[in-house]
Parts: sequence; C-alpha cells; structure tokens
Amino acid sequence: MLRYFTLILAFKATLLLAHPHIFIELFPKVTVQDGFIKKLTVLWRFDSMSSMYLIMDNDKNRDNQLDEQEVKAMEPSFHQKLGHFEYFTQIYVKNNKGEERKITMPKPQDFKASIDKDQVLHQFSFYFNDQLIKAKEAIMSFNDETFFVAFHTEKGYISISDPKIRFKLSQQETMIGYDLVLE
Repeated sequence: MLRYFTLILAFKATLLLAHPHIFIELFPKVTVQDGFIKKLTVLWRFDSMSSMYLIMDNDKNRDNQLDEQEVKAMEPSFHQKLGHFEYFTQIYVKNNKGEERKITMPKPQDFKASIDKDQVLHQFSFYFNDQLIKAKEAIMSFNDETFFVAFHTEKGYISISDPKIRFKLSQQETMIGYDLVLE
C-alpha cells in the first residue's frame, strides 16, 4: 500500500514540475465564406525571452530584422519541430448529437516571421479548400499538451470575417490554452 501512495505522490510531483517555458500571444483570424471556414490565419507574438533566443539563432546579419533569406531558412525548422504538435492548433466539429469529430489539420502555408519591438512574430495560414467545415459547428483549440508552451489571447485579438458568426472564448482548465467556439 505504501508503494502505491509513493507512486501516486511521485506522479503528482512530476505534474507539478511541468510548466511553460515559452509564452505566446495568439491572434487568430478566421475567414468564413458561405458559412464554411475557408482559412485560419494564426499570428503568434513570442515573449521577450523566447524572442531573444529566436533572434540570436535566426538573425544572421544581426540587423534586428528577419530578411527573406533568414525567414526562408527558418521555415523547415518551424514545420519539423511543430508539425507533429499540429502547430498547437486543433479544430473539432460538433454533429447534431453533440459529438465532436477532430478535423485533420492541413500543413500551414504562407509562413512569415518578423521582429517587432524586439519580439518575434510568426504568421501562418491553414487552408481548408478540400474540407467543408461549417463555421457554426466549429471549436478551435489552441494549446500545448506538453505544457512547454502557454498561449494567451483575448476577444479583441480574434478576427472573424463574417459578422454573422459569433464566438465564445474560454480558457482551458490547464490555464495555458484557449478554446474558440464559433456560433
């Protein structure tokens, strides 16, 4: 019995040690056409510490800007490191029974990176040309289940192209991610 409690305590202690190392402000932009999601553009603004490391690693000419060659060199690493995490972005669709189905996320396109006031910005877009996702049935989730990255967003950071589509924003129980429910 003592071993059982020791194991549980060790597991809980491990969970307590898990905490974010990277903090990202999240600015999602949802493009809706004829009631369907056509594109999701995501802008990330990295925290100052993470930005410092990204600038040191990627601003090769040290001019505090990311030129076209530097951004092009960053893109493969971006996809390699974040692809298996689905770029911390998931979309679920509710059916008429209230059951959720996870959408397969396409590889993002239009990768851009820049530096603004010593903070690194990454922008990329998911195109849903081959998938019909009804906007009013979509739940977008932005999180990192490994607890390495924490996201912050606010209602004012979110843009939806169709004014008839409303949304609810809720922070996840982990406090490091957000759900965006379209209505």
